Amino acid sequence: LAMPGQKDLEHKHTKPWEVVAEAIWKRYSNAAKFPERLHVEVSSKRIGLELVDATVERRVIYNYTEQVPLLLRTVVNPTDRFVMVETMRFDWVNRVLEIEVTNETSQPSVRYHEQTRIAVHHESDAWTSVKQSGYYEVDLIF
Repeated sequence: LAMPGQKDLEHKHTKPWEVVAEAIWKRYSNAAKFPERLHVEVSSKRIGLELVDATVERRVIYNYTEQVPLLLRTVVNPTDRFVMVETMRFDWVNRVLEIEVTNETSQPSVRYHEQTRIAVHHESDAWTSVKQSGYYEVDLIF
């Protein structure tokens, strides 16, 4: 028995793409908005020769003990050290940032995948468009 879920979001920031992309580039583990984020570790970084693109891969460790229902804690294990792999692809020339996130912990019982595209908003260069989609699936044993 699988318990799937999917969510698509789109919104705009009233800040330019460069400001939003820089904030994501500098993201730290102790961000106040994400108290469940315990640690961020850069596992690889590649910056193009012309400084027009970059790819960064990070392992992010979360404590989801409070978010995961007690019934699912045996499947989503360990909840206190849940590891996600985040790949960010920056295209500085076209002002696009693509982020892909998958879970490393609890595979294959739990599958999580998220894609985010951050680009200049079509209405104004001073705004940033964020399109995000993701899904999760949890295999239940009972």
